[in-house]
Amino acid sequence: MTKKDQLQRLQQVAALMFDSKLALLKTVARARQDTEDHLVNLATAPVLLPDLDPMAMAMAVARLRYEGWADVRRAELNLILARQTAAWLDAREEARFAFGKTQALEAVRAKVTAASLPLIP
Repeated sequence: MTKKDQLQRLQQVAALMFDSKLALLKTVARARQDTEDHLVNLATAPVLLPDLDPMAMAMAVARLRYEGWADVRRAELNLILARQTAAWLDAREEARFAFGKTQALEAVRAKVTAASLPLIP
């Protein structure tokens, strides 16, 4: 196997690694965005203005119960979001590194190809 063939195979492996890391980055980013969307949805619950009417008071109690539930859910989602953000940052760094490898190998291939071309006098 020539050095050119070895370099080509190495480029193929690096490209596959890059594609894999990029796919992971997209998956992690999508999950992270879903969690952020859930947090936004919890924050946009309707506001009730209770008055002395028994029905309004019942609605106010329901609203308070919802707020208690939403606070717990927000805390859970914030923990999930923190983990997902850490995973996203790791995946982004790995994708960057894999991309750098593919670019470096492409530069080496270009130099090898240029050096192997016969010079025309």
